[in-house]
Amino acid sequence: MKCYRESLDVQQHLLQLRSQGLVIPLDALYISMARNCHQLHREDEATRYYEMALSVKDSVSRSTINEQLSEFSAQLDTQQKELEITRLSASRSQLILWLVIAAGLCIVLVAAVVLLRRRARQRSMRRYLDGVEEERDRLGRELHDGIAGDLLGLSMQVDQLPADETVSLLRELHDDVRRISHELLPPRFRHAHLRDCMADYLRSVPTATLQADEGIDFPPDVSYQLYRIMQEVITNIRKHARPEYIRVTLRRHQLIIENNGALTLHSEGAGCRTLQQRADAIHASITQTLHDDQCTLTIQLK
Repeated sequence: MKCYRESLDVQQHLLQLRSQGLVIPLDALYISMARNCHQLHREDEATRYYEMALSVKDSVSRSTINEQLSEFSAQLDTQQKELEITRLSASRSQLILWLVIAAGLCIVLVAAVVLLRRRARQRSMRRYLDGVEEERDRLGRELHDGIAGDLLGLSMQVDQLPADETVSLLRELHDDVRRISHELLPPRFRHAHLRDCMADYLRSVPTATLQADEGIDFPPDVSYQLYRIMQEVITNIRKHARPEYIRVTLRRHQLIIENNGALTLHSEGAGCRTLQQRADAIHASITQTLHDDQCTLTIQLK
């Protein structure tokens, strides 16, 4: 209506009402005021209102851009957190999977070790029982073929033999019975040393000597098998070789038995099988050598 001055007064009054809560788009209001000033030829005020309108518009634009940037930043942070949570969940699942696999392998390994040990104990017990049975058979044959036969012959000839010869035969029978009883009685290695048990046994063997290193200490099962191996070898030597000497040497990892009767063990014999079973029970090896009518048997502990 070309009422520029009145319009400008109304617009200035509206600016004052903003402090009382009136909502006004400032950029549009400043532009209208600038146009009114221009129509009134008040160019300085028009320019100032145009600048204020641009400033308000720029601030609004910056605020909008900042809000958008803030929203984008919030969305980016949320996505990054979700990705991190997903990565952590995947890592945790993979770790749990590896732990389950490791636990399964440990269980399988422990079960295999237990099974192998059980089978090893069963084989060891079987070898031990087989050796006991063969030893009982041997002692039974000795009693039946040796002492029983000698007693029968002595009973048939006691009236015809001189007293001295009868006494000599009785002493030989007594020595045989004493030897067999020594072999039957198990040594008490929990209360005595292997060296002492060997020395006690060799006192009944006139031609035998013992040499043992100091400070040797074997477990009871190893001591028992070494003691029985010595008994078996010396019994065979005395029965078949009749040597002038028997030397027994006990070292930290060896048992050596020497004699000059040139007696060697035959692999197909029951005695050799018994010795080998006893050696296997303590993880030992047996070797024998013959040199200048001297036989040397070596039991080597691993």
